[in-house]
Amino acid sequence: MVSLIKILILGCVTGFISALPTNILISEDIVSNKYPYSNRNIYLSIGALLSNIFLLLFFNTTITFLFNINKYIINYIFILLGIAINFFIFNYFTNKEFFHKETSKSNIKYLNAFISSIVRTTTNKFTIFIWFAGSIIYNYICKYISMNYIIIYYTGLICGISIWFIFLNILQIKNVYIITPTSIINIKNILLKFFFIISLLLIILGVYNLMI
Repeated sequence: MVSLIKILILGCVTGFISALPTNILISEDIVSNKYPYSNRNIYLSIGALLSNIFLLLFFNTTITFLFNINKYIINYIFILLGIAINFFIFNYFTNKEFFHKETSKSNIKYLNAFISSIVRTTTNKFTIFIWFAGSIIYNYICKYISMNYIIIYYTGLICGISIWFIFLNILQIKNVYIITPTSIINIKNILLKFFFIISLLLIILGVYNLMI
């Protein structure tokens, strides 16, 4: 029981910490006060949360399936993912619109805000890379761990992301600017450096496992 509680707390903390980088665009919309004192921010948050749940389940199911088919497939995925991350980092610095496309900001209704949030979060490169790489690494490390522990961890992960959006909306309503659009830009740059390091580790790990 104590172990389950620890895993749940670990999932919550991980989800809260990873919520900003995995929802960088929607978080930026909320903290930039684009829709002050509006329920649109709540719809944006719900849409982003559902997208994260979908990507989490999709990538983990896919990676688990690939692990069970052929152990060599995952090593090729490591290498390809590492190359793909470097490709998108290069495009980010040479063509910002390729990495961060803006959607229409005028007359966004509640339903449109919800749908826009789902589409933007699901197609955001930051979100895709983090959940994809995270799913690979997590499955690689935890493939021998009980399914009950994994389910508890993912439940905590989702709770942590939910807490992040509640926290973000409270800050926006109270006009507390701990997180600003400028700080989010700095976080993006840090993430790109982090992605570059991860990409090198994935390529090295993939090549090493193929050679042994």
